[in-house]
Formats: sequence, structure tokens, C-alpha cells
Amino acid sequence: MRDSLDSIVEPVLDEMGRFYDWSDEEKATYRADVEAALTNNDLAELKN
Repeated sequence: MRDSLDSIVEPVLDEMGRFYDWSDEEKATYRADVEAALTNNDLAELKN
């Protein structure tokens, strides 16, 4: 499941960036937010 989610993150960010006319900096910020949310959702800290 996570692999399929990872594969669509960039295309979704690309389309949202185009729709909302995001700058490269804004897109990078949103990418970091998504990556942080996914990392938190993985609960990696609890699994180790």
C-alpha cells in the first residue's frame, strides 16, 4: 500500500502546483510536509 502511495506523491504535487501556481519553494515546502506526515504515519520510531 505504501509503495503505491509513494508513487503518486510527486504527480499529485506536480498537478497541485500547476493548479495553484506554486513556486518551486512552495512546492518543496509542501513536499516536505507530505514526507513528514508519511514518516509520522509509518510509526517507524515505535517499530525500532
